Amino acid sequence: CHVDRALRHGFEQAARTAALLAWKAAQEHDRIGGVLLGGSGSHELLPARGGAAVLRLLNRLVEVASHTSAEAPPLAQLSAGLQRLAKPGSLVFVLSDLRDFDPAVDRDLARIAQHSDLTLLHFYDVFETALPTLDAPLRVSHRAQSVDLELGDRALATRYQQRFAARRDDLVDYCRTHRMGYASISTLETPLNVLKQVLA
Repeated sequence: CHVDRALRHGFEQAARTAALLAWKAAQEHDRIGGVLLGGSGSHELLPARGGAAVLRLLNRLVEVASHTSAEAPPLAQLSAGLQRLAKPGSLVFVLSDLRDFDPAVDRDLARIAQHSDLTLLHFYDVFETALPTLDAPLRVSHRAQSVDLELGDRALATRYQQRFAARRDDLVDYCRTHRMGYASISTLETPLNVLKQVLA
């Protein structure tokens, strides 16, 4: 299991999903381990069985959640730890917004998928899929930078929507090519409903 990213609502969804997966693994008497990336850095949890392993994961998620305002390490940092933890035949879930999915991540996950059953769980905010329609410009600020967005611009709205759809299509194609599972979970969805389909 890998959880990352500093966006609060996306992290909360990923944390809920990780907890559900951990309890499911405990019910099946499987070992539970993981690599968590957050504002407090990278944390490896060696695989272990039972309720204590679930509680260990939950405690670490709470710790990571307390640092969500800080910059999380890049997704590529998970690969070394995940490759150490994921033994052949493991069931591996990568829970992330996948924004910094780069060639190194591509290569490392494909390598893990050669000997493990790997599924990407892609978390996103509904705002990423389509711009809201507003008559007045929307000012977006990040640190010292700000920009005014004309959200009434239909061409901009269409390009924005197409960019997200293309990105998700690329992830689906990547997973299909490397025989990985893929599911997307928005900040408004119930993770349990998605997991029922993934684990069916």
